[in-house]
Amino acid sequence: MSDSVKDIFEKHSLFSLLPDDVQVKLIGLGEVKHYKPGEKLITEGEFNHSLFLILEGSVCISSSGETIALLVGNRIVGEISSSGMGSPVADVIADSEVEVIAFPVDVITDCSIDYPDFGDQLRQIGMNRFG
Repeated sequence: MSDSVKDIFEKHSLFSLLPDDVQVKLIGLGEVKHYKPGEKLITEGEFNHSLFLILEGSVCISSSGETIALLVGNRIVGEISSSGMGSPVADVIADSEVEVIAFPVDVITDCSIDYPDFGDQLRQIGMNRFG
């Protein structure tokens, strides 16, 4: 990954809670993915395999056909399923051309256990967005 991704991690309210070596490991496990407008990153009620960090573009969070939020760059999605709070409670749909880094949910879950502040922040993001 580029230095710009490491810079995002160091400044991000969630990822900055992890030690530098864990950030580097997590960046190495991340997979860059691209989505076209209208493609789903996450489907409500279905198992989600990833926590996504939006690098470019925007995504729409929608439940029962109602838009809940529009998220742009350096925001995360997939926090509900990654934190163990349950299945996704909304669809996440690319609103534009989107580039994300997808992190395996099991690795994020392990980080949440090993670094409680990280886990607490991840759950708080989900609760603030949908609570």
